[in-house]
Amino acid sequence: MTFFVAEDDSIYLGFPERYEIKVFSPEGKLKKLIQREYDPIKVDKKHIQDFINHEENEFFLFTQYPEELKKKVFDLIEYPKHKPAYDSFTLMDNGWIAVIVDYIENEHTLIDLFDQNGKYMAQFEAEIPIANLLFKNGKAYALDIINDYRYVKRYNFEIQEKNRDN
Repeated sequence: MTFFVAEDDSIYLGFPERYEIKVFSPEGKLKKLIQREYDPIKVDKKHIQDFINHEENEFFLFTQYPEELKKKVFDLIEYPKHKPAYDSFTLMDNGWIAVIVDYIENEHTLIDLFDQNGKYMAQFEAEIPIANLLFKNGKAYALDIINDYRYVKRYNFEIQEKNRDN
């Protein structure tokens, strides 16, 4: 389960195992339910390597272990066949919801976009890290690591409406 508290104190509870986000008022009443049908994404070698890279940086950060031991540790893990319906979500400053569906570091981020009413708008791919992703003043911000240094990067974006007559 993931959660987010909005500026108006609404609480967004996410259930990635079934692609569901429940939005509650500050008083605890269900305001809306956001759901989407999805095709499960298979866990492939790139997902596993991305997981290993992330965990090596976090888990083995303060201790040194031989590479053979690290390999044995990761070989013992049973990886699922499919990823959850989504990884995480965040609110945009216009009230829309950006749902991170799939992510492989330094390769791609797959995002579903919902409007402020919870209506599905689009899915798109971007080259943006997801660590601490937030939207403020029409810009996206995310934590990135370059040569072991952490940076906050700012991204411009534009939401374009597709002409439905074509």
